[in-house]
Amino acid sequence: DVIPGPGNMVALNDELYIASTYFDTDWNSYAGISKIDLNTDTVQMVDYGHTVCYGDDLALFNGIVYRTFNRSGAVPLNEDLTIDEENIIGNLSGVYSMATNDNYLFFGLSDYSAPDTIIVLNEFSETIGIFQVGAIPGSYAFK
Repeated sequence: DVIPGPGNMVALNDELYIASTYFDTDWNSYAGISKIDLNTDTVQMVDYGHTVCYGDDLALFNGIVYRTFNRSGAVPLNEDLTIDEENIIGNLSGVYSMATNDNYLFFGLSDYSAPDTIIVLNEFSETIGIFQVGAIPGSYAFK
């Protein structure tokens, strides 16, 4: 069992991290994170409760698991699955999605109508590139 509403997953060191978002009958948003030790099947969970601060995307970046946060960037997860808000990457607005490739984080920014933007940042939150795209950028493929 994991937090309700399991979605995106990422594996690191024989552990599987699972981001969750779920809703009550009034469509209030809740979020949580689960981690499964693939060697022992032990599950660790943190339910963040009623919140709109957590996005659905997880990414492995520089050996650390990050989660989209507060529609402004990505926060690293601590070993106990709490977030390290002091080390957020990005100070953006409207973060809809996130992906990584090499040493870069790709953030899809959206106001839910075209055109939208993808911003590429390095680990120091420095802008490497800005690209105008269609509405709601959410899937990435790298060659």
